[in-house]
Amino acid sequence: MSLLSIAQSKLDVVSDTINITQSRFTTKQTVPLSPTKSLAQELQNNVQLNYKNYGPGSIANLSLRGTSASHTRVLWNNVPIENTMVGQMDMSLIPSYFMNSYTIQTNQNMDGFAMPIGIGGNLSLFSDIEQKNKKWSANSYTERGSFDHYAQGASIAYHNKHWTIKQGGFYQQARNNYPYNVEGTDSIAYINHNQINQAAALSQIKFEPNKKIQLQGDLWVQNSAREIPPTSVQARSLSTQEDQILRTVLNYKGIFNRWKIQQTVSYTNENIHYVDPINLVDNNSRFSRFNVNNNIKRFGRFFDIQWQQSLAILNADIEKYTQPVQEKRYVSTLGISKKWKGLDINIQTSKHYNNQRKLPFTGGVFVHYQTSPLWQVKLEYSHRIRQASLNDLYWAPGGNELLLPEQAKHAEISQTIFLTKQNFAITAYFKDVQDWILWYRPAQNFFWVPENIQSVQVKGLAFSYDLNLDLFKLNASYSYIESTFGTSLSSPNINQGDQIWYAPVHNFNFALEGDFHQFDYGINHLFKSESQGINQAIPAYHLSDIYLKYNYSLAKINTSIKLTCNNILDSSYEIIEYRPMPGRSYMVSINIDL
Repeated sequence: MSLLSIAQSKLDVVSDTINITQSRFTTKQTVPLSPTKSLAQELQNNVQLNYKNYGPGSIANLSLRGTSASHTRVLWNNVPIENTMVGQMDMSLIPSYFMNSYTIQTNQNMDGFAMPIGIGGNLSLFSDIEQKNKKWSANSYTERGSFDHYAQGASIAYHNKHWTIKQGGFYQQARNNYPYNVEGTDSIAYINHNQINQAAALSQIKFEPNKKIQLQGDLWVQNSAREIPPTSVQARSLSTQEDQILRTVLNYKGIFNRWKIQQTVSYTNENIHYVDPINLVDNNSRFSRFNVNNNIKRFGRFFDIQWQQSLAILNADIEKYTQPVQEKRYVSTLGISKKWKGLDINIQTSKHYNNQRKLPFTGGVFVHYQTSPLWQVKLEYSHRIRQASLNDLYWAPGGNELLLPEQAKHAEISQTIFLTKQNFAITAYFKDVQDWILWYRPAQNFFWVPENIQSVQVKGLAFSYDLNLDLFKLNASYSYIESTFGTSLSSPNINQGDQIWYAPVHNFNFALEGDFHQFDYGINHLFKSESQGINQAIPAYHLSDIYLKYNYSLAKINTSIKLTCNNILDSSYEIIEYRPMPGRSYMVSINIDL
């Protein structure tokens, strides 16, 4: 996570493989990923997500349902991986090649292994090891595209009755020297000083002595080096950043009669080296997180009981802190659920602890009602909190150790109609976030400071239509998100009722996918309405992508060749002001499974 991302945060601020019963109370859908399916594209095209990107290979973060990036928790194999300094995740540091599925969770039920949910929601990424009916398997993935983009991934796995061992590696590089239209003129300029090099390795081992017990260990190491380009109003930039990442996690799942137990232990260590020769900056930031999570569920005759506890120890040694910092954060959650005919009810309460400050109780009530296979309705009312990030508290100058945790009251109702080969869903929600943390610069200061402002209110409507026919699948989705400040400020200039920064009100996506003989094809169109940046408005934009994939098999070797054209309309657009995005670009990828 770079200093650019840190500044940005100041200005905004598995599905289980072991199941006893299939809960009707699911509020998250597992979406499969493959090497040829880009996680970034998936997230960008989701209308309930706001995917903010500084450009290809540059900093990217996301927010859910009109909140900020720091309100979205990002998990990998059930453990949080967001940056402990800023409390959000730089999505450009996640190799899609390692991930085979993801879920987006906006409801705080205790379905599956439920981590404490963010005020906006959770994005969970999974790199599960697939068990195959052969001793050895391997994969090779190669990608080449515009702006000197090159990526290579490879993995090999050994399988037997109880063990699976897998080793994967990934490398990518790109100059990202794309052209863009200079605002207000007919001139063309080129992005410069924007090269990225990234290498990563993932080692995994899974042990399944029987169908009721599973143990998996993962080790993820990565090094990313990138140049940080100038904005469109800067003459030049010489800034660079190197990220060194170590993530390890051990997951245990077990079922014993009516008991389901899941335990996770993880350790993350990251080092960020940021250099800006023009401003004589050379900073090293080191931080780590140790997590222990326990989830125990008892399936009863009349109701189910679930207890979860999560302990996180955060350590940071950063030149912009007055001294090294350690915080211990603990959450204990108790939930009771009851299923009766077509009705599911889940009630839970959580207590948060912190060695630095007092925190309130949270909880919620969740109801799912389904009288027939054709119709279902879900309701939720919950109270959520978010603790201030380490930068919010300890950054010097500006950090504020007296900050209160952000608290949100969330209400939601949704209904889905299921018809033959099609369904229609509508969701309405309201979120009142009190003590929202906002970085701003008081008139008498030369630096920014964080304060708890009165509130931010989010009102949203989401519509989705799915049609699944033999030859193609179609999805059309729209969301209306009104997310407004409840407080007026003079610097920056914010009026009560203004939409929060970088939050489009109208979001629309249309996707069509199909297959014909050995060919797969897809068309995707995205629309984002105008949004307000910190310095100026971000104009509305349309994006259209298409792809064509050819699949064939020979001697048990499965191969696919995919051609992709992104931004086929060659639209000029920005997601962050003064950060022009690329026009039309092309990609060809080859995936081989052995």
